[in-house]
Amino acid sequence: MRGLLLSLLPSRQLILQLAVALPLLSACSSGGSNDAVDAANAENKNKISEADVTAKQEADADFLVKSTSRALLQVELGKLAQARATTPTVRTYGARLVQNRLELLNALRGLATSKNLTVPPPWAATSRPLTTK
Repeated sequence: MRGLLLSLLPSRQLILQLAVALPLLSACSSGGSNDAVDAANAENKNKISEADVTAKQEADADFLVKSTSRALLQVELGKLAQARATTPTVRTYGARLVQNRLELLNALRGLATSKNLTVPPPWAATSRPLTTK
């Protein structure tokens, strides 16, 4: 039973790779993702200042931008795990991570649309590729 539970958890190697990849992803993006987040925050601030908006709605806008940005990062990390993993378990985990976060992104985008707010676009539109061959 313990072996089964351990096999379902991400391996130490994946955790180490993700710990190394996270700072590298930040460096490789050349500020693209921060620009997208800043642009979304600025656009939301303009929409909020033009309307009679409560503090709760401002918090909603901040939450949507941050959650979308984090989900986009997790999608990229899942793709990296799929491409670079040496074990099938880690590749499967990467695939599940990508699928779950894409579903989350669709829900966040739908919520943002219903509230007339802006969220960051996918990283593919704002930065260089994460991996080079």
